[in-house]
Amino acid sequence: MSESKHTLRRVVISLYVPTLVMGFCGGLIVPILPLLALSFDVSYGMTGVVLAASGIGTLISDLPVGTLVRRIGYRKGMIAGAIVMFAAALAVFAAGSIVEVFIYRLFTGLGLTLWSISRQSYLYEVIGQARLGRASALMGGIHRLTSFIAPALGGFMGEALGLRSPFLLYAV
Repeated sequence: MSESKHTLRRVVISLYVPTLVMGFCGGLIVPILPLLALSFDVSYGMTGVVLAASGIGTLISDLPVGTLVRRIGYRKGMIAGAIVMFAAALAVFAAGSIVEVFIYRLFTGLGLTLWSISRQSYLYEVIGQARLGRASALMGGIHRLTSFIAPALGGFMGEALGLRSPFLLYAV
């Protein structure tokens, strides 16, 4: 097998498939998270804060995670990020209060940052600068694909199986 075919197979299996799965899982909860927050009988403002929690987690973890990935490497970073997101989704599924949901969504942002920064480092190392634009565009295409399919499925799933069910699928 030629080096370029081996590299392509490695990238597809280790990067694009997980990107598809992560994007799909993140999209599942888009229509559900506000409804879950409101089910705790909180204001629309507090619901907005809960919706922003993942972004807040990303914002506060960007710099420390960049340093961490440099120390532990991108492979361990991607795995650790996925584990954090899994645990956070499972915790939201079992959350008993809006404060818990907020905290777990902060951790979702941290896990997403860890996974994303590690993914970009891996992509750059494996693909190289010459093909980085195409490879990044493909990841963007995967994200766009999942961003319009997964929310619809998450909504149907939430309606049929309960508001917390998409979080369980996210964790799985």
